[in-house]
Amino acid sequence: GLGIPAAFVLCLAAHAGLFSVPIPLLEAPRGYFISLAPPVVAIGLQRSAILNVGVFVSRQIIFYTTSVLGAGIYLLAMAAVGFWLQSLQLVWGPLLQAIFFIAALALLVWALFSDSLRSTVKVWVSKHFYENKYDYREEWALLTQRLSRGGDEQPLGERCLHGLAQIIGAESGALWTVNPEAEVFVREYAHGKLMRSDELPFDHPLIEFLELRRWVLDLREARQQPDQYESIEHTLDTLPFERNAVLVPLQHESLLLGFVELDIRSESGRLNYEDYDLLKTAGQQVASYLAERNTSRQLAQSRQFEAFNKFTAFVMHDLNNLIGQQRLIVQNSEKFRDNPAFVDDAFMTIDNSVRRMEGLLTQLRERSASGANKRVDVLSLIHKAIDRSAQREPVPTLTAERDEYPVFADPDRLEAVLGHLIRNAQEATDATGSIDIRVADSQPEDRVVVTIVDTGIGMTSEFIRSQLFSPFISTKGSQGMGIGVYQTREYLRMLGGDVSVESEPGHGTTMKLTIPAAATE
Repeated sequence: GLGIPAAFVLCLAAHAGLFSVPIPLLEAPRGYFISLAPPVVAIGLQRSAILNVGVFVSRQIIFYTTSVLGAGIYLLAMAAVGFWLQSLQLVWGPLLQAIFFIAALALLVWALFSDSLRSTVKVWVSKHFYENKYDYREEWALLTQRLSRGGDEQPLGERCLHGLAQIIGAESGALWTVNPEAEVFVREYAHGKLMRSDELPFDHPLIEFLELRRWVLDLREARQQPDQYESIEHTLDTLPFERNAVLVPLQHESLLLGFVELDIRSESGRLNYEDYDLLKTAGQQVASYLAERNTSRQLAQSRQFEAFNKFTAFVMHDLNNLIGQQRLIVQNSEKFRDNPAFVDDAFMTIDNSVRRMEGLLTQLRERSASGANKRVDVLSLIHKAIDRSAQREPVPTLTAERDEYPVFADPDRLEAVLGHLIRNAQEATDATGSIDIRVADSQPEDRVVVTIVDTGIGMTSEFIRSQLFSPFISTKGSQGMGIGVYQTREYLRMLGGDVSVESEPGHGTTMKLTIPAAATE
């Protein structure tokens, strides 16, 4: 296209240069040759990618520009009518002008704040300026922003409903979610309508239709085209929805977590494929948030059960120890019933068991695995634990650097921990072995250190690392619950201390307990 006039001008210039005389016959068709260039250039540009540069104009800019332009045209029209009224020179002219001005201003205010007019303008802009009805980037950003308001007091169900309603401008609606225990779908939240207690069972034709088809169901279309909705045609008039409702399934993977009922205005036009596609995709996004909420609830409930089961296991372990004490009394009663010392010890053991069981009942009522901490001497608790285990061999020996080691702890709980470790040492050591208990101060950390050393069978490092402190793993078979050492460590850590173990098969075990010392009075 550019070459045609260039070649013609080159020929003219060459002829003039060679002969120094222009030829009028060649000058005359100059305009015709130049006129051939534009259509050829246009065809070339159409075939190239130069014109295919996308220029993005925001829908918001076009919407507000259109609104301002419309308001300007409206004001000019009203001004023209006002001048026309003034030109009539009527007696009531000034009054008519005032009335007209107030009415025009009220109409303008209504137009600027009318949701229906706003929706109409948006639809008109989408139809005449864009290929697609929605700005999907904007719609997705708005939905995600509304659903992600975690710190908002607005509950998730309300956010889900409003997020879908704003897409098609629904003025009212309801969120239906599944109740797996009752096997029904119920209204969780309603907006702009009465909160009724309607239910839809799992086997309802509508629920089966939504699970199978995964369609956005427009009840107006279902009534107008019943052939496509044969499975629910006979239930349409009995459904607890408005006649113009649209149902958006909330499908997460293969599960129907619920659906959203959107009541659209009767004057609104029919929804098209773009509406359905956007609502369906947005429904999947909403379903993912509901699934996350349900999972969080189940996890919280599981943790509550886990905490309760752990607490129950601790209580059962303490009861098992108390039963063991009572069993020893019964086993030795036939042999030592006439021994006054045995009778005194039996009554002391029974009294201690009663106090311990009363404490356990108090803990059950308060749902707490620990009693009240108070100042207590570790040495006195160790002496009590040794006295209770003195009937077994070998009998532990106690060595201490001073006469008192005060700590803050629950006396019964700490005594049970010490007694359990002593019994474990006795069970692992034969009668010819030894168990030494040493109490000392740890400097400069200001802690009380209780060391229990036995000459028993010992443990492997692998067992200590992977199983010793794991709950519900026991080397005693059905005789033990496997939470004694685990309970010991958890209680000491709760006090601010800890427990460490050193052992070797055939060479005994050393258990070191550290407990924060109480301040000296």
